[in-house]
Amino acid sequence: MDVTRGIKLAPQDPMWREIFKRILFPRLKKSLKKFPVNYISHVGSTAIETISHAKPILDVAVLLDHKLQESQNLRDEISWQLHYDGILTSGDHRFFDSNHHPNILIAACPEDSNIYMCLLHLLSNRSNIQRTMYNDLVRFRDFMNVNPDKAAEYVKFKEEAILKYKSITDYNDSKGSFVERILKEEKEG
Repeated sequence: MDVTRGIKLAPQDPMWREIFKRILFPRLKKSLKKFPVNYISHVGSTAIETISHAKPILDVAVLLDHKLQESQNLRDEISWQLHYDGILTSGDHRFFDSNHHPNILIAACPEDSNIYMCLLHLLSNRSNIQRTMYNDLVRFRDFMNVNPDKAAEYVKFKEEAILKYKSITDYNDSKGSFVERILKEEKEG
């Protein structure tokens, strides 16, 4: 079942960053306190202040000091804890992305009663590849925040990708080359 049809970009909303800071981060920190969490970071387009439009799903990277691929149970335990704490909505929202990294789709419900969808990217600090992925997510966000011209270029790229791809998986995969180019530019500085 592909529930990813109809990808839409929404105008930049400063509330996205506020939801992360005031509601999502404290709740995740509290909920995940028994797990080996190194960092919890708001990443992706909703974390880029200079971007004009973004897919309205908050991406949150969670770097864990645990080998995720060795423990399916850890992902299940995290899902259960988030559900128990009222952060994870009912149903099974656990899935793996195209690179087989575990993700959990959650909903943040602030005081305004709107539901903000959030995607947790669970990454392992014990894996060089996953630690690099976490660092790249943060580097990309930071670079885009200080380079509004690149953020505008990214929005244009995303708008074209929406027209070309019908599934969110294909859409997300298509952004890889753009992100790689930006990270290379950032590194060469």
